[in-house]
Amino acid sequence: PTIFRHQGYFWLAYTDVSLGAFDNLCLCYASDLLGPWHAHPQNPVKIDHQSSRSAGAVIKDGDGLLRVAQVCKSGYGQAIAVNRILHCTPTLYREEVIRTVSPERDQLNPHGIHTMSALGDRTLVDGKHSVINYWVLRRRITSRITSRITSRITRAAQRASAAGFTVGG
Repeated sequence: PTIFRHQGYFWLAYTDVSLGAFDNLCLCYASDLLGPWHAHPQNPVKIDHQSSRSAGAVIKDGDGLLRVAQVCKSGYGQAIAVNRILHCTPTLYREEVIRTVSPERDQLNPHGIHTMSALGDRTLVDGKHSVINYWVLRRRITSRITSRITSRITRAAQRASAAGFTVGG
């Protein structure tokens, strides 16, 4: 969730996971941070895999606001969409994508960016760098196979015992 202040209201931007994990933007607003909070009547105010899920703080840009969102076309946090908020009132919300920030394949986090926030004169970025550790993968596969075999043997022994057969020596 992201909290920001605009035109006398506190706003809470969030994804309603009951509607989908990556594709919706919902808003609540209140005139006091402690509430009462009201759901926006347009909720979800946006449904889109490419620019809905929040990815950091809302940024003041002159008289306007920019909201960063995750691009989740084929997975979580592939890139950042920068949205210009056009209207943000208790009855109307509209925004448009003005830019997409994608990871550079030869940089530190080549597999995605899912958070970007301003902190003074700095920008904080949280990215993804996927690495396959074959030893860990082998251990997990071996563990799952062993667990399934043990489970099948245990069930077969229980069925045999229930049928009156002696199991074991």
